Amino acid sequence: MTTKETKTQLLINAEVLEFVKSCDAADHSTHVHFSQHLRTVSFELTRYLSNPATASNLSASSALQLAKSLKPLGLTKAEIVMICNSTPASPVELYLMIEDLSDRFNEDQIESMLQLIQQYSGQQQS
Repeated sequence: MTTKETKTQLLINAEVLEFVKSCDAADHSTHVHFSQHLRTVSFELTRYLSNPATASNLSASSALQLAKSLKPLGLTKAEIVMICNSTPASPVELYLMIEDLSDRFNEDQIESMLQLIQQYSGQQQS
């Protein structure tokens, strides 16, 4: 198997889960069988990304909308992916994800980030 064209892109967990589920569905509908090792990896990945303790409560579409709304704030792609994957609910969690948060953003901007995250994830403010 050769790769004709490569494209690199950061994916959020919801997108990965959606892709793995679509591959599993295609495997069942086309009766093309993949190796047992690939099935095991697919199963474990689906189980991990579906676990409420480790999974974000964002769907792929709402995570993409959140990412678009966070982009103008000057966050890096990696920071946006981390936010979409873990949906922080407090400034402390944002400090862990965003390098030099207090130097790059004021308190109002941090609060607006948290409000955007809550809006798209459906979290209640604590």
